[in-house]
Amino acid sequence: MDHEGRLRIGYVLVDYFCTLAGVAVFLVSYCHMISEPGCDVMSLWQIMHFPSVPAIIAVFSLLMLLIYYLTGFYIHVGHKSHMDELAGTLKGIVAGVVLFCFATLMSGPAQIKSLDYRVIPLLGGILFFCVFMGRAALTSWILSNRYHKDIGRKEIADYDPHDECDCLAIPDSMIAIKRFMDIIISSVGLMVSVPVVAVLSCIIKVQSPGPVIYSQERIGFMRRPFRLFKLRSMIVDAEPDGPVLAVAGDRRITPIGRFMRKYHLDEIPNLWNVLKGDMSIVGPRPERQYYIERIIKLAPHYTLVHQVRPGLTSWGMVKYGYACDVAGMIERMKYDIQYLRNMSLSFDLRVIYHTLFTVIRGEGK
Repeated sequence: MDHEGRLRIGYVLVDYFCTLAGVAVFLVSYCHMISEPGCDVMSLWQIMHFPSVPAIIAVFSLLMLLIYYLTGFYIHVGHKSHMDELAGTLKGIVAGVVLFCFATLMSGPAQIKSLDYRVIPLLGGILFFCVFMGRAALTSWILSNRYHKDIGRKEIADYDPHDECDCLAIPDSMIAIKRFMDIIISSVGLMVSVPVVAVLSCIIKVQSPGPVIYSQERIGFMRRPFRLFKLRSMIVDAEPDGPVLAVAGDRRITPIGRFMRKYHLDEIPNLWNVLKGDMSIVGPRPERQYYIERIIKLAPHYTLVHQVRPGLTSWGMVKYGYACDVAGMIERMKYDIQYLRNMSLSFDLRVIYHTLFTVIRGEGK
């Protein structure tokens, strides 16, 4: 069997088991939706004890595989992108829901009257999420392996800026899937962090006069300037004579600011920049024009980092940390270039994983 055939089998297996999982989640969700207040809701284990339920789930999943096949998803699976599978999954799920509605209409007036029409968006939404996430995981693994096989992983010890090209080939599918994940993560993060921001805002106002939210111009994607928002961790007018980087024991930092910077809590408003599209969750950290001009004089290839959205966290922040001078920024940039050369969804997850441990350990400055 050739490589294409093996990949096709992989997608079929992923689709089947993700569809099974989606139908199981739908059944439990529907039982919760129709249950009366105060009544016990059946668990999935209890639902599966009904004689016909396992057979219906298995047959329905097989029918969905047939629909995926008829909508053309299993053609040229070796060249899928995340945008291909997003469109293909949407097409397959819509076709499946339409078929479900058609079968209900053909079953007779009694079935039509008894049908709860809330099940249509519920079933479609859960199936789409489960199948798309399964396909996205498999495609990310394929793209990551292919990309790393083609260019190889370039270690920092072997780094030579003269080897870099003027632009990096970043697939459109990677940009699209990153933006999709940015919107989801930033939206959830902003909602969850509201109580934390409220408490910190009160403490900031008590400890130091001035605004709670601090904004600063940074340079982002395609060298476009934007306003970066943070919780104010320093006194007002902390840079009267021009840009000055924070150092250990900096007297400009307020007591609550020192705590926020240690656990990166001052960067929570960055999620708003991510939601707006100024930034991404993972990407090179944005710098001010003042420092960019000085970096480019020593490392002209720094402009490569502007080919993607700057990030809330980065491989450079994970491996190097904060930079206290221009030389440190250049050293950290090497890790950011390494990230750009090996960019993938799995690499982003790796950066997020390490960042979480950095935050928990309180290694900020």
